[in-house]
Amino acid sequence: MARPVPLLVNQDFFAELRLPYSVKRGETFPLNVTVFNYVDVALPMTVTVKNQADDLEVSQTSHSLCLNAKDNDVISIPTTALKLGELNVTVEARISNSVADATGCTPVGQGEGFMDALVKPLRVKPEGVPVEKVQSEFKCFKSGNEQFSMNKLEVPDNAVEDSERAWVTLTGDIMAPALENVGNLVRLPTGCGEQNMVGLVPNIYLLQYLEGTNQKEEELEEKAKEYMRIGYRRQAKYNHHNGAYSIWGDKGDKDGSSWLTAFVVKSFSEAAKYISVDAGVVQRSVDWLMGGQMENGCFPKRGYTHSSYLKGGGSDSTLTPFIVTSLLEAASSPALKIRVDYKKLGEAVQCMMKAVNTSDLYSTIVTANTMSLMASKLKGESPAIPKDIMEPKSMELLDSLMAFLDTEANSTITDSKFWSSKTKEVPQAWRWWHRASSEEVEMTAYMIQSLVLREQEGEALESVKWLGRQRNSRGGFVSTQDTVVALQALSMYSQRVTRIPLDMTVSINEKSNKADKVGVFNMNSTNGLLLQNQDLSLLPAELEVETKGSGCAMFQTVLRYNLPEATENRGFDLEASQEGEDLVVCATYTGSSQTTGMVVMEVEMVSGWEAVYPESLLNDVSYEIQRVEKGKEDEDTVVLYFDSWPKSPERCINIQLKQVTKITEAKPAVVTIYDYYNTSDKASELYSLK
Repeated sequence: MARPVPLLVNQDFFAELRLPYSVKRGETFPLNVTVFNYVDVALPMTVTVKNQADDLEVSQTSHSLCLNAKDNDVISIPTTALKLGELNVTVEARISNSVADATGCTPVGQGEGFMDALVKPLRVKPEGVPVEKVQSEFKCFKSGNEQFSMNKLEVPDNAVEDSERAWVTLTGDIMAPALENVGNLVRLPTGCGEQNMVGLVPNIYLLQYLEGTNQKEEELEEKAKEYMRIGYRRQAKYNHHNGAYSIWGDKGDKDGSSWLTAFVVKSFSEAAKYISVDAGVVQRSVDWLMGGQMENGCFPKRGYTHSSYLKGGGSDSTLTPFIVTSLLEAASSPALKIRVDYKKLGEAVQCMMKAVNTSDLYSTIVTANTMSLMASKLKGESPAIPKDIMEPKSMELLDSLMAFLDTEANSTITDSKFWSSKTKEVPQAWRWWHRASSEEVEMTAYMIQSLVLREQEGEALESVKWLGRQRNSRGGFVSTQDTVVALQALSMYSQRVTRIPLDMTVSINEKSNKADKVGVFNMNSTNGLLLQNQDLSLLPAELEVETKGSGCAMFQTVLRYNLPEATENRGFDLEASQEGEDLVVCATYTGSSQTTGMVVMEVEMVSGWEAVYPESLLNDVSYEIQRVEKGKEDEDTVVLYFDSWPKSPERCINIQLKQVTKITEAKPAVVTIYDYYNTSDKASELYSLK
């Protein structure tokens, strides 16, 4: 067979369409069409913008020109976006002798009617500040007919016109939302060594769930494994030569993080069942962790911990059980055969139990979880771990801890049981769209895991229902770490409980008008993992759900809209203003904690503007910026990461900008700052540029 020969193909003429990355509704932008002529004669041409759906207001839909031989020309058409969403912009460039006289061209003998058509998407965003409200319900029915109502979906009077969108989602499997969105479980950016793990770790528990419930989904399983491989390879960027990991990697952090290293060890040990993991890499990390152990057996905090509620008081009462858990998983991984010094591990266990401080609810819950895991593994599941590593009195301590923690649960909401470090009554009338904190999700998820490990999963149902209500619209939870812990809890629980056979018909109606049926959905064993979605065409809406049959199902409503101004700022004072061609963003932390966790600032660009080499901000040490990247969903957004944010003095960031496209009637853009692991501390501010 002869070798392939490259062939260059040219059109005699063609057009190129250039659009901004995105615009906001009501903005006028230049729709630029460049037409190229590669033949030796001038061409009489028409360039037409198709606008059949009235998505755009085009100043002039048709243009005529005489395009000289071997030449090109640019036509700039002022255009205003009228509708929201992904709009298809269609442009036709046609050779037409009918415009020859008007353009001073000689009619062509050949090519009359030849055309080049272009279709390009244009993203049109609503003006203002986006708002999302999610309600999730997890219900189980053994038989018969049941009925319940979802909360009213209502858009405030001052919402940006036509920005609202709402839909309802149903599924017959509590893990289905996560299975549907593997790799995209949280909206927040994922640009550090801990957040990168959200692309790997949840997939472990999804695969364990499919395996444990005997569900064969080959395509989904391979997709999950591929995300795990990608996350595994990327994590190497955050590895130090001594085996430690840090959130910014060897170039950004002087020291490794004992917390993150333990998280990676645990995750890689569990992932080794499904993908190829280098045992030497994990062994070096284990050796680094063990090398830092103190004489009393506990582990000191080294480097970064993932959240402010792990930082307080210099205590290692949370870190030691976290590291013990990771070492237990490494020691019991048959694929890796990791060497662990069991004498030192036993000393860590003893120190962990002596350090129990029930006034610190989070550390008590994590300690109880670690002890429950160890007790479960010592039942014969992991013969490599010595039986005497946990003394009989340790089991008595575990029993008393679990009894104590049960009394600390918050049960003030019907059909719910959760744990919160701020033990205050939550009234029945609390706003249904209130999102639990990352800490509350983590603590409740750890408690579910402990109950399952102790074979007391029947006592976890109300907590599972509460956890299901905290799902975001992507199947994850608040941020990365709580999503990982919560999905592991749901996976463990779902594998253990006896499943009610799924055979259910669900009717969803508008409560005020039962004749207005939103939809009828059938769920059974063949489609239990399917997410069934139905857009809601009318708002406000108060949905009534009627079920017939048996099984467990998850129901979720999502309401999105934009507000013209930022509201309900909390935890930060924020200002954004233009100084020359710079955007100056100033903020002060005003929250109740002594210090923040990792803070993220998202700076949306005004249409037609872009940041000038934002990575240079890393060079200004006064800013203390650890990482700069583009937005996860919007390339017109610059995302800045900080280890923390001070209460005082005020910190200001100067971002150099340049105008790349002239936009008329440009709308304000939004700057948002928030504590990554405590997103209730969040502030947004709109700004304009001239």
